[in-house]
Amino acid sequence: MKAKARRRYAVGLREALKFVKVHKVSSLLLAPDLEAVEARGGLDDTVGALIKESSKQGQEVPVIFGMNRRKLGRACLRKVPVSCVAIMNAQGSDETYKSLLNLATELRQQYKERLDKEMEKLVAEDSGISSLKNTGVKSSTPLDFSGGEPPVSRASSVLSLQVPS
Repeated sequence: MKAKARRRYAVGLREALKFVKVHKVSSLLLAPDLEAVEARGGLDDTVGALIKESSKQGQEVPVIFGMNRRKLGRACLRKVPVSCVAIMNAQGSDETYKSLLNLATELRQQYKERLDKEMEKLVAEDSGISSLKNTGVKSSTPLDFSGGEPPVSRASSVLSLQVPS
């Protein structure tokens, strides 16, 4: 009599969403190079639902954006690109799985610190530009507003996702 082997992972967004809903998933690996389909019921909605469902009801499934679609497919021994892998059973590779989670949290923390530093720099530059205008001090570079609109500062362009003109 053979014991039934537990399924270790599920491949694909629909499969991952199905298993996340029944609380069988321990972590999610998502490819960061997914196509942007903003239509109703498109890929953006599916990924958003997957991330939202994974954080529901105290389940706290770690979501890791790692390899691109092709590499993720190769890691799963598939010949086609894979968008998502839901890890359900990490038995047999516990050390690798733990190191993956530790590395992901460490890199996420480094990214947040780096983002905060860059935002502080941009805000400092933005306040420096506004303080020059308020004090009447002329900068070394002449400002030309003949184009119509005044230039947008880098910090406000990053925050509002506008391209400076």
